[in-house]
Amino acid sequence: MSVTVKLAERPGSSSASEKDERRKLPVDGVKDTRPFGLTLTDLTPALAASTKLEGQKGVLVREINPASYLADIRTSTGDLALMPNDLIQKINREAVTDTRTFADLVSKLKVG
Repeated sequence: MSVTVKLAERPGSSSASEKDERRKLPVDGVKDTRPFGLTLTDLTPALAASTKLEGQKGVLVREINPASYLADIRTSTGDLALMPNDLIQKINREAVTDTRTFADLVSKLKVG
């Protein structure tokens, strides 16, 4: 059996005609507040009970922007590495207890 693989750059999400248009800036200079393209929520006792995560601490992933690089990350078995309703409890061995600690820890991450 032989397999041919073609490696290339991932195509951008915009077409050639859109490339000629100027990139739109955020409204009123406001940046996207979703780190890594994630919409997160604190894990409240009521939310923990409804998601069967009683006794746990962390932030719950509500949504992942399909255009973010996190949407493309897969496990070694090919499954999505992060999905809605996943619980984030640590970043670099530091506890994540709420969205504020998540944001603080993310702000300390180095680029690359």
